[in-house]
This record gives sequence, C-alpha cells and structure tokens, in this order.
Amino acid sequence: MLRNGIPLFEPINIDVYPMERFFIEGENGVGKSTLLNFILGIEQLETIGEYRISLSQHLSILSQKNQVDIDYFSLLNQLPTKEAKEEYWHLLYQLGIERSSFSDKSSENWSDGEQKKVFLANALLGENELFIWDEVTNYLDMFVINQMIDAIKKYQPTMIGVDHNEYFTNAIATKKIEIKSF
Repeated sequence: MLRNGIPLFEPINIDVYPMERFFIEGENGVGKSTLLNFILGIEQLETIGEYRISLSQHLSILSQKNQVDIDYFSLLNQLPTKEAKEEYWHLLYQLGIERSSFSDKSSENWSDGEQKKVFLANALLGENELFIWDEVTNYLDMFVINQMIDAIKKYQPTMIGVDHNEYFTNAIATKKIEIKSF
C-alpha cells in the first residue's frame, strides 16, 4: 500500500478463514488502522502487487472511536425468544452492565466503556460473519477484558483486529502478523 507514492509498510499476505481471529501488530503509526480502513473500503490507497478483498455482508465494525448513533436496543428487540433475550442480558452482565443501567440513563449518557460493552454484546450475539475491530480493549478494565476473552472463545467469531493489549491478543488470536515501516 502506498500513500503519495511511498510504501506504508513492507509487503504482507493476509488470509483469514472462518473462526480464525487474525490480529495485525506493529508500532504506533505504522499503518494498522489504515490497513483496516483499506480492507473495509473506507480508505483508498495505491497498491503494489495483487490484492483481493472479499467481505461478508454481515460485518461487525468497531473503530477506535465509538459510534454513538448505534441503536443499542435493536438486537434485543429483534431476538425471537425469551431465552435469546436472557442470553443477551447474561452477556451484558458478564461484561459488567446491569439491567438497571438501561433504565437509569439513556444510551447518549453512557460512558465510552458502557457503549463499547453493549456494542460487543450486540456483535457477539448478532448475525455477523466477520468482526473487524480496531482497539477494542480501549476503555475496558481487566475484569471486562477477561470476560470478553471468555465470550470470544465461546462464540468463536471470525475476526480481523488491531489491539495494543498483548494479553488480550495472545489470549484470542489464532494468527498474527506484524507490519513494519518500510
């Protein structure tokens, strides 16, 4: 990948298959988030060599900045059974959100961490075929990170991610690649 004719990093090969959790590592500023944005088609860059990107129609995308305009209750309302709703509430509880949090304040007033936890529950229980997550552990304490690791291991999502929390990536990644500046 090139920006203004200059390679961002050394050439790489990436293949991700179902139930793999692929993490991109590298120093700050090397282009990890840029690579994710390129994969998503958000950022257009020149390339050297061949590339083929085939993304599912059902994606869970989490960028470094939370998306406050997400309807956090959409999944809950779409769940077909009482059991499915209970699983949703249980996962939220595991991630550290009590049911009372929903009645105490509107989602517009939730902290970044609360927003991220609800997003994670929606993603894990939704019909997503691929997760593309950038710095998912930001704003989360170690208790919640451990709960998230357990949930990811339980649900086995296919994932492409970037995260600086080595404990988290070592616990869930099935593949890693390190990109280095050119």
